[in-house]
Amino acid sequence: MLKRRLRFKFNCAMIAVCLGVSLLFGALFYYLDSLYYQTALDGVEQVLTTVSMQKRVEIAFDLYSGQDVALRASLEEMAALKHVLGVRAYDKDGNLKMEVLGPAGEAQLRAGGSQRISQGEAFLLRETSLTANDLHELATGSALQRTEFLGASAGRFLYTIRSMDATQGHIEIFYDLSDILANSRTGLILLGLTLVAMVLSMALLLNVLLSGLVIRPVEMLRNAMNRVREGLIGLQVTSLPNDEIGDMAAAFNGMSVELEAKRDSLMASEAKYRSLFENAVEGLFRTTMDGRILGANPALARILGYESQQELMHEVRSLESIFFIDAASRLELRRRLKEHGYVQDFEQQLRRRNGEVIWVAETVRLVPGLDGEALFMEGSLVDVTERRRAGVLEREKIQAEAQNRAKSEFLAAMSHEIRTPMNAILGMTDLAMASGLSPKQWEFMQTVKDSAFHLLTVINDILDLSKIEAGRLELEPVDFDLEHLMGSIAKSMAYQARKKGLELYRSMDANAPRYLHGDPARLRQVLLNLVGNAIKFTESGRVVMRVRFLVPEEIAAPNSTGSTDSADTVAPPETADSVDTVGNEPPLCFAFSVQDTGIGVPAQKQQEIFNSFTQAQGSVTSRKYGGTGLGLAISRKLVHMMGGEITLESEEGDGSIFTFTACFGKGDPEAVQKEETLLAEWSERRGALNILLVEDNPLNVRVAELHLKRMGHNIIVANNGEHALEIMSTMPEKAFDVVLMDLEMPVMDGFEATRTIRSATMNNPALDAGPNPNVPIIAMTAHALIDVKERCLEIGMNDFVAKPVNFADLSAAIQRAVLPDLRAGAEALPEGGAVTASALTRETAPPRPPAAEPPAEHCVDDDESAPPVLDTKGAIRTLGITPELFQPIFENSVREVRMLFDRLGTEYEAGDIAAVTLSAHTAKSTAATMGALECRDAARQVELAARDNSDALPTHIEAMAAALARLEQRIAADESSADE
Repeated sequence: MLKRRLRFKFNCAMIAVCLGVSLLFGALFYYLDSLYYQTALDGVEQVLTTVSMQKRVEIAFDLYSGQDVALRASLEEMAALKHVLGVRAYDKDGNLKMEVLGPAGEAQLRAGGSQRISQGEAFLLRETSLTANDLHELATGSALQRTEFLGASAGRFLYTIRSMDATQGHIEIFYDLSDILANSRTGLILLGLTLVAMVLSMALLLNVLLSGLVIRPVEMLRNAMNRVREGLIGLQVTSLPNDEIGDMAAAFNGMSVELEAKRDSLMASEAKYRSLFENAVEGLFRTTMDGRILGANPALARILGYESQQELMHEVRSLESIFFIDAASRLELRRRLKEHGYVQDFEQQLRRRNGEVIWVAETVRLVPGLDGEALFMEGSLVDVTERRRAGVLEREKIQAEAQNRAKSEFLAAMSHEIRTPMNAILGMTDLAMASGLSPKQWEFMQTVKDSAFHLLTVINDILDLSKIEAGRLELEPVDFDLEHLMGSIAKSMAYQARKKGLELYRSMDANAPRYLHGDPARLRQVLLNLVGNAIKFTESGRVVMRVRFLVPEEIAAPNSTGSTDSADTVAPPETADSVDTVGNEPPLCFAFSVQDTGIGVPAQKQQEIFNSFTQAQGSVTSRKYGGTGLGLAISRKLVHMMGGEITLESEEGDGSIFTFTACFGKGDPEAVQKEETLLAEWSERRGALNILLVEDNPLNVRVAELHLKRMGHNIIVANNGEHALEIMSTMPEKAFDVVLMDLEMPVMDGFEATRTIRSATMNNPALDAGPNPNVPIIAMTAHALIDVKERCLEIGMNDFVAKPVNFADLSAAIQRAVLPDLRAGAEALPEGGAVTASALTRETAPPRPPAAEPPAEHCVDDDESAPPVLDTKGAIRTLGITPELFQPIFENSVREVRMLFDRLGTEYEAGDIAAVTLSAHTAKSTAATMGALECRDAARQVELAARDNSDALPTHIEAMAAALARLEQRIAADESSADE
């Protein structure tokens, strides 16, 4: 239709144009032909006028004198001219005098017939005289008029003969106009043919041009639109001209692409939501207000007991009256729905098709129409029968877990309560054995020490097992030397092996990396347990420790019995999540094995011995060899935590091979060598120290314990100065080698406690107990100002360590206090153990990061020098610990700072400025430990303002609140970024 209509319009337009052109050129050609004809007549008239004028005198004389012969001769001479048909002469009154036919006239007469001659009629005209009209025209001048001669076109020329100003007569010449008319007609025909050819050519050219430039592109657009309408979205039109039609095509292509994108998006969205609808676990439905089903998904059909939603909708007319059991519940649902328009998780019972009663949670909403009235309901049904059943089981499970946790916590608490005095027993035994006992007394004390060590081992096993079961035991990865660790284990177990006459060997893989990143303490615990068991259950022969570095091809899956398929392969690590590596480096995995020539393990017991409180021969083994049966259970759990698996190959009476795998990260040799050098120096000069840590902040206690345990020292914690004095009063005078004293504490601060210790005498001479006035005291505080240091030295403290405490600084301070000869350029401590302020400034301890406390004049409001909100990397460097050890410290610090700020606000509202000062001081120290430098400075300003009871205290509290808010926002943003 488009094609016909468009072509019809174009053809009509072309016809109109052609007609217009034809009319225009026809008028032009007619004008030219008329011009030509008139020009020809004018020429004839001019010729005839000239001839008449030439004969005028002769004819006038002949007419006047009546000489007919001469007149005829003159007329014949004029008639002889070409194209002249004949000539007539009239007298002055217009009467015919004579007429003569010329050759052309005779030829025409012959062609037309000679009838008139025979009748004696005039040759040229029937009339023999001029009419009045003719005479009138002659009076106005000569003229050439059209007439006919025997049916042929001719020209009639009248001319008046004048002589001596008198009319003598008239001449009438008939001229043949056939040639002129023929030429005019021929020219007109040629012009017409030319016009027709031109018009036809123009029409054809226009048709071709319009077809190529307009109709064909439009048809292409029309066809493309039809195909798009038929569903072929995305179709593109190409090869179109760069004009308006091309712009239309480009717009069409753009719309086609957009339609395709929208169609794809709609299809994807429809498929997604259709898939969600069809595959949803919840039963989705849409019903009328009276419950008639309008739509349902397969899940709803399954919940109600039908094979498909089609079957459900075919058989069920209303959900309301068939499935739901409790009418009161439905009325309640209807009431809530009418009141709120939406009800969520409304639990009720319904009866399935097979009669089974289940619990469902229904979520439904009303869908209103344009008038606001509810049109239908839509919602979902979820089968919560199992959930309700599981709720009972979950409550029972939670109760059982709570009981188990309570048991584990009880064991942990009891083990801790027993181990604390046991450490005191061991310490007292060492002191007694070093006090010059007799051999018999020394033997008694050695027995006490051995028994205490045995009991402590059992307690430690129980404590470790309870921690593991409670999920509270975590690995503490550090850099360590594997070769040194293996050598240390061999040395520590060599005495027991030699005592039983056994040979103890160790073998290291030459290709094994030496420096690793992991928890050497737990690795040592597993190896010591396995080597200790091997020595315990071997009467003769040897015990061999082997370490082999694993390549990927050597790792094989264990079989169902827990052992590997071949001796050449080992069980793989269970998980890599527990392995701390640097960047994207793969973990380094090892196979550790301990082989003995002992009693072996029966095949039926090889899996049971890894259970808690289980031994290979039961009570017989326990009575003969001792032990609790916890070692292997703890070892297996520790191996699992290190990402490995433990296996056993054994035959009864033929020895055993315990093999376990473990994975570690790549260690830093420089860090290991530095720490080993420092610890070796300690070992050479002095063994483990008994240290009293006086600190009220649990976080600072945790940091100090990490450092002191790495040094191998024994620690007792007091939470304030008064508590420290109580502990010291019940201990021997020299029970503590050094005291680490915090300055700002509740009840009694560090200054008063130090003054009391320095001025003390033995409180209980009978028990040889009381504070040692000469015990080295090291101050630990967040104050880094010179006046605070001088005050510490003035009251008798030996040294000063700024918080957050750094491992190197703390180690150096303890060395200076306990082993003064280790100080570079050493000078003996004065009596009483104190040093001067000048001596303190000449210490050569390793340089530490910038002071954790800004100078007093530091302005935290200065944008250019304002500290960062959070600098965890700097905190880790300052503390001298690993990121893994820092993480729990950081988490506890965040909670501690928030708790301290909240408490600080409560104390300020209560008007307790002294308590505000202490809380701000503690918050400052905690913030510095975690690297929250902005919050640290804000807390310091609060502390200073509270100490001076300044009016600016509320402003500083608000500033601290803002800093804490920025800190929490930063932590939340970092956690969100880590999750993504």
